[in-house]
Amino acid sequence: MGTPGAPSRGQRITVDDIVEAGVELTASEGLPAVTVRAVAARLGVRSPSLYHHLPGGLEELRGLVVGRIQELIEAEDVVPQGATAWDRLEVPLRSVGRVTRTYPGVLEHILTAGKDGPTTLSGSERTVQLLLESELADVAPEAYVAIHAYVTGWVFAQRPSAAAAKDNGLTALARVLRNADRLDQEKVLLDGLRALLVGLAQAQQPQATKASSSARGGRTRAG
Repeated sequence: MGTPGAPSRGQRITVDDIVEAGVELTASEGLPAVTVRAVAARLGVRSPSLYHHLPGGLEELRGLVVGRIQELIEAEDVVPQGATAWDRLEVPLRSVGRVTRTYPGVLEHILTAGKDGPTTLSGSERTVQLLLESELADVAPEAYVAIHAYVTGWVFAQRPSAAAAKDNGLTALARVLRNADRLDQEKVLLDGLRALLVGLAQAQQPQATKASSSARGGRTRAG
């Protein structure tokens, strides 16, 4: 039986073969497991044969794999017809939970090594455009910072284990952590982020009202 993702005997390796093998490896073992040697082994070839296609080595390989995964995720991000700006904003944010679950290590890579790369920049541009079309247009900079901080925390935060809490006699923490593990993680992510953004929009309203009142007062005094 051939190795998953490996071309048939005698067939030349292509960049698509390499990237596909990297995506499969990411799904099964996480992005940190994607190395030139591991992908070559998955394809049933020697590592040096991959460098003909990947002169940039590991960095180029992981960049191509992350880019392909981004394409796969965006293809699944279907915006319902007639969706509000809020609903459309939730579509890419919902992807955060899906990527974390399906392709471990990818978001960590994007948020660190790839923070100024085309994948990150295009995703951020998409988010900002949706913010500008929503009720958050007046607080788009604040909203973008909040989303980035919230998502980054979600990706990198590691909760203590319920077992460790129980072993240390922390019964309240153990009970909460057990319940937390049963939650719909993507729903928690979206509910928390929506509450955060609604709070930003509401905080902006008094400021806008105050600024408007000050402007009217100035015109009245000038008159």
